[in-house]
Amino acid sequence: MTATFRRLGEDTPVPPIPQAVARQLLTVASEALENANRHAGPTYLVVLAGVKGDVLRVSVYDDGRGLPAGTTLEGLRRAGHFGLVGMVERAASIGARIRIGRGKAERGTEVRVELPLAALAPPSTPPPPFAPAPGTARVPASAPTPHLSSP
Repeated sequence: MTATFRRLGEDTPVPPIPQAVARQLLTVASEALENANRHAGPTYLVVLAGVKGDVLRVSVYDDGRGLPAGTTLEGLRRAGHFGLVGMVERAASIGARIRIGRGKAERGTEVRVELPLAALAPPSTPPPPFAPAPGTARVPASAPTPHLSSP
């Protein structure tokens, strides 16, 4: 079996990926490779990763037997086969879409995970609280209304 890695969007840099997100992406890819090796009998595997448009994509393709007709996640779950089910759950946990199927090839299986780049953006920091002008006091909203007295 031959395995190849290719980078997608070579001109587009991959933004920093949080460790927890990277772990889920790598686990999905690892499971896809293991499934291909264990069940599909491929002659080659291709792993593609990088930025494509507005998503970070990780794709594993094999030219093996492909999924049996009529395969469903519920059927796999009932039969105690949790590899594909786990991949779907991992992708969902990081806000990614996953597609498992034949892809564009005539045979084999493609597992494609796409994570919107917007999900990788660091959370915006809230603006600092209102700062009163020097020499003035800020009255908390919960403070009783001050009473003014005239001299």
